[in-house]
Amino acid sequence: MTTLSEEFKRAEPSNPFNYSKFDLAKKEMTVREAAKLYPHIPEFYIAMAYDCVENTPAEEMKDIIENKKWENFRKETKPNK
Repeated sequence: MTTLSEEFKRAEPSNPFNYSKFDLAKKEMTVREAAKLYPHIPEFYIAMAYDCVENTPAEEMKDIIENKKWENFRKETKPNK
């Protein structure tokens, strides 16, 4: 007779950036701390920002920050007719 744990494997959380266990723990801790500082921002978005910063080369991040490329960013959309 098999037990439920043997028959059904536990679901593994998605890890598209192939973080190590240490990196996942670091991300979780960082996201939790940021959520305390910014309670009006959902943790999902904080985690997305963390992934973006962690996986963008330092030179590119420096360019984004120094040239304020995030300001006045507008996604072009076509008006509904």
